[in-house]
Amino acid sequence: MHHHINESEWMYILKGSATVRLTEVCSEGPGVSSLVPAEPHTNPIEEYAVAAGDFVGFPGGYGRQYAHTMVAGPEGMEYLVGGTRGPLDLCTYPL
Repeated sequence: MHHHINESEWMYILKGSATVRLTEVCSEGPGVSSLVPAEPHTNPIEEYAVAAGDFVGFPGGYGRQYAHTMVAGPEGMEYLVGGTRGPLDLCTYPL
């Protein structure tokens, strides 16, 4: 699972299916020290089924956001991914 600080990210499912896994993260503001959690991550993981034609988006930034990952279904998955793709991004990996 990951969360972008400076970039938004989206996925559009073309074929197949997947499970999107999300967990809430909170980064307080600029600075690397705000990205390192003081305690282990204990927020629950939410799961959502997605299939061809579905669109999911994840805004980057500070405050309450969602770390995310996608796991392809048994038939596999084809998707487009995009986002802001700026010159600099920071990513957190809470799990």
